[in-house]
Amino acid sequence: MVISYRQAQKEDVDEICRLSDDVIRRYEDFSRINREKALGWTHLSIAENIDAFSVILADGHKAGYLFITPVNGVYEIRDLLVFPQWQNKGIGTAVINQCVKDTGGNVRVYVFTGDLQTYSLFESCGFHPVQVFHRTRYLMAYGEQNNVMAEDTFDE
Repeated sequence: MVISYRQAQKEDVDEICRLSDDVIRRYEDFSRINREKALGWTHLSIAENIDAFSVILADGHKAGYLFITPVNGVYEIRDLLVFPQWQNKGIGTAVINQCVKDTGGNVRVYVFTGDLQTYSLFESCGFHPVQVFHRTRYLMAYGEQNNVMAEDTFDE
């Protein structure tokens, strides 16, 4: 399968929001934060950053979206959203491996603690948890060099 990318357009905002909402609704702890504020902030962030999103193409077919950006000297995968019908076909793995290659391994991602499928995907690609935020998200970083921080920074 050939994975390629093209820049997302304003027309993609609603679809990205739907995919993101699905993940947030499944894994966010709404006893700790306001649901509508969280979803509203996410929608605003997606709309404001649409030019930084890429459409993931699998053999020329739209398979999902990627948003990776530099944050304080480290690249952060903000969104990796693969359509359900394209999941478990190696697309996420290929995209993550390309991100690692493109960043020289200087990359991290936040994963909901309850999202075992996504956690396992990133772990299989060489990411390790280095911190827990508000008991709802793991910060995972690529590579063994980042394991040094793991025991010192968990905030259970």
